[in-house]
Amino acid sequence: MAALRGSPILLPPLVPYAAASAVRHDRILREFYTRLCAAGKKPLVALTAAMRKLVVLLNRMLQKPDFQLAPA
Repeated sequence: MAALRGSPILLPPLVPYAAASAVRHDRILREFYTRLCAAGKKPLVALTAAMRKLVVLLNRMLQKPDFQLAPA
């Protein structure tokens, strides 16, 4: 299991797969991932950053049920 620094909760091993799928299909995370890769980050580092961003977004959605992402 992976652990994010500063987080007491261990992430299940399926979160990297969810992040990889989100990078392929979600506009916001895909742009984030491609921007990091274009800046010279290695793909695994960029995927890890996208995974963290996905976890942060999901936590925010759980804390505030009326949370909306920016309109398209």
